[in-house]
Amino acid sequence: MQQTIENPMVLAPIPESKVIDNCACGCGEEIVEGYEYIYMDGYWFADYPCLMRYIGADWRGA
Repeated sequence: MQQTIENPMVLAPIPESKVIDNCACGCGEEIVEGYEYIYMDGYWFADYPCLMRYIGADWRGA
């Protein structure tokens, strides 16, 4: 009887991540499946500063 043992040192192929869209602010960041992003009114944003840039908010000191 022959038994096959899975070798933990051999990695299984990692599937290619699917690109869903690009950031709506225009920075060019790809929105990739499996990560967390901001989705608002049908648009994807890579992060909070991208969303603020898109809606026209300014970063200012008080």
